Amino acid sequence: MKQVDSFKFTGRIIKKFVLEIIENQPIQTEIPWSIVSKKIGDSRVSLVTTAGISMTSDEPFDMNTEKKLGDWGDPSWRLIKRGSTINDISVDHLHIDTNYIKKDLNVALPIDIVEDLASRGVIGSVSNYHYSIMGYQGKDTSHLANISSPEIARSMKQDNVDLAILAPV
Repeated sequence: MKQVDSFKFTGRIIKKFVLEIIENQPIQTEIPWSIVSKKIGDSRVSLVTTAGISMTSDEPFDMNTEKKLGDWGDPSWRLIKRGSTINDISVDHLHIDTNYIKKDLNVALPIDIVEDLASRGVIGSVSNYHYSIMGYQGKDTSHLANISSPEIARSMKQDNVDLAILAPV
């Protein structure tokens, strides 16, 4: 059986860097999880992307500090308004080719797909907001885990979100 090379397109330096981070991380024995309490057809759904997307009216993700430090990723998060289009957003990410997202937002944030699912009654409704983080966090994920993620969860609760779909890039 063939094994997938997860680092085929990253180069040796990034492969070494990522493997060192993984090796030095404590083993996660518990995964935060919530049991689904509603039928999907009755659920309010929100999206979460790791593509570094922000509204053009908001501050973009900080790529300058990442360029200076190399092993740091912006741990903040952004709200993406329901109904946003490619003209409403900005994409700032050093580790992915953002041109694809700039051509079709659904590549990283499948807004049109969840709207279609809602219109067909597959899901109950679409939340007022979707969420974006910077997937690359470097060596320290503590701010994302301890500050940004709980803030996102509180925002989702305020918007009565039942299910979140992660769209990683």
